[in-house]
Amino acid sequence: VAVHKVDSNGLLTESISIPTPYPAMVHDFVMTENYIVLPIMPITGSLERAMEGKPPFAWEPDKGVHVGILPRHGGTADDVRWLEMDPSFAFHFMNGFDEDGVITIDCCLFDHAPLFQTPDGETTGKAEPFLTRLTMDLNDPEAKVVTNRIGNIESEFPICDPRFAGRRYRHGWYTATDGALPSTMEDSDSFYNVLGHYDFETGESDHYSFGQDMPSEALFVPKSADAAEGVGYLLTVVTSFETRTSRLCILDALNLAAGPIAVAYLSH
Repeated sequence: VAVHKVDSNGLLTESISIPTPYPAMVHDFVMTENYIVLPIMPITGSLERAMEGKPPFAWEPDKGVHVGILPRHGGTADDVRWLEMDPSFAFHFMNGFDEDGVITIDCCLFDHAPLFQTPDGETTGKAEPFLTRLTMDLNDPEAKVVTNRIGNIESEFPICDPRFAGRRYRHGWYTATDGALPSTMEDSDSFYNVLGHYDFETGESDHYSFGQDMPSEALFVPKSADAAEGVGYLLTVVTSFETRTSRLCILDALNLAAGPIAVAYLSH
């Protein structure tokens, strides 16, 4: 894995090449105040396998999950600490932060990877992601990644208020499903038709369903530069399979259940 650092002028200032336990598809990573967290999860890449007509990327849980912790400021490949984790997979992470040597990360975690085959070309079957908190105590020399499922609704594409990226935070949002928009895909019974909000302070959640329509990954926009965390709007492009058109919906980020407060319709 190569980690590149670019300054505010767009200039490359640092490149760090990190050997990993095996070649993996790294879809996302996490940055906290003091660390860069690199999840090496067992969707393995193999040119040899591809040359044999087999899947170039495949689910191999026996390879294990290895999470690399790179010090964010001045760290090199020699400084990376590797922690093990139970076999699982995450495409997307909501946010992460570190305090007193303990890293906390929230993501939408699958028990196994969907959409990819095994090395022999077999399907991995249905997989459902759930909002999950990962904890890494770097003070413990024997530390492993500890997982704790937070949500009880299938969810993906998590986001936070970007002003709080890398810091302790309270509010997170995601897409989810209530089962009202069936899917014929082998990996999933339903398309995501819901936007959800989770309050990490109170443990309460809030949802809005678009019924037979599908929202995109949402974007958070603060109400003002100095607005409190979460005070702002969620923007999502909602697509109707029936009309083959889309619309931009704007919702109150802290009151999703009230539905869109503004809609801009598209002709396509």
